[in-house]
Amino acid sequence: MQSLQYQISQNVRFLLWQQGITRASWVKWLVRECPVERQWARKLVCGELHDGEIQTTEQERLAAALEFPEAELRFQDLPNTHSDILLENLKSLFSGLKRGGKKEMAGALQVDPTTVSRWLNGTSQPNRTTLDAISQFFGLPRGTNLRRDPIFLANAPVAVVEQKQWIVRQVETMSPDDLRELYPALRRLLEER
Repeated sequence: MQSLQYQISQNVRFLLWQQGITRASWVKWLVRECPVERQWARKLVCGELHDGEIQTTEQERLAAALEFPEAELRFQDLPNTHSDILLENLKSLFSGLKRGGKKEMAGALQVDPTTVSRWLNGTSQPNRTTLDAISQFFGLPRGTNLRRDPIFLANAPVAVVEQKQWIVRQVETMSPDDLRELYPALRRLLEER
């Protein structure tokens, strides 16, 4: 059973996603529209709030800003009742692939590329064995259930491909001074693998 705080967190992420607000903007949006403290908003979208950390006034502000009934925000499982979790997970995972990545993945899974297209437009679904292979291909954590776990709502990259892209973006935008300072530690970590 999920805690009330986690349920609210997941529902807030779902509603923000549904409104087309990008992951990178979730915290800023909450700070601006609710308004709430930045640290609290970050913990909310990361699902890191503990019992009692979401007060009634904050719930009311969230519901008002999201224009959604407070009781439903608190007690419904919005991703499971208002979306096709498997389809949204597949779209999210595949969107992180480079050009030609779908074809490469189809080859790795030994399926026709048109099969992948049918998965992504919702006209068919991969079987359980294929879902396990997809999870392995993307380097998802063990036990991830693509039919049940709304990874498309994760605040941080879940797939290894996305994680690598995130690291590269961070390094590319780092100032030369910061990179010079961080380089020895990164080098040590990467050489110790």
